[in-house]
Amino acid sequence: MRKIDRLPCGRVPDTKDCDLSSLGLSLEEEVTLTVARLFFQSFCTPDSMAWIGAMAEAEARFGPEEGPLVAARLLGALQAIRRARRSTFLFNNPGCPGCSAIATEHERRLIVAIAALRRGDEGRARIEVMMLCEGNPGDRVVTALTALARTLGIEAPAPTEPAQDSVAVPQ
Repeated sequence: MRKIDRLPCGRVPDTKDCDLSSLGLSLEEEVTLTVARLFFQSFCTPDSMAWIGAMAEAEARFGPEEGPLVAARLLGALQAIRRARRSTFLFNNPGCPGCSAIATEHERRLIVAIAALRRGDEGRARIEVMMLCEGNPGDRVVTALTALARTLGIEAPAPTEPAQDSVAVPQ
């Protein structure tokens, strides 16, 4: 990850921040991060009504049918994360060009977990969720992120079930 010295707005990034372009995200994942940032902004500053911007961004990018579903599933995942974490989730201002071009450690873990699930790598996603949830149980987060990943269009595997033609081993 490239070291970022100072942003145009004057903010000095944390050592765990990274350039968003270094994450290799798809357009859908980048938009999902922007929508998440707007939801976080709404949590922090309710008077901003940034949730309206989150819904509008999701609808503009994913369409009138999929957009609200993406936003709702993302919000469900963010709520699960908020319940699991004990400390504040650090996020960047979606309205600042400099800040929105980098990802905090928490944002990175969130979006990498989503990207991993979209690519069928549940193990990687679980590691990111474990760190994101600060070691607290993250099964609900993984479930919510998997639903989101499926909505975004993915290669996410369905829940594992035994094959129809498998033979049961007597115990």
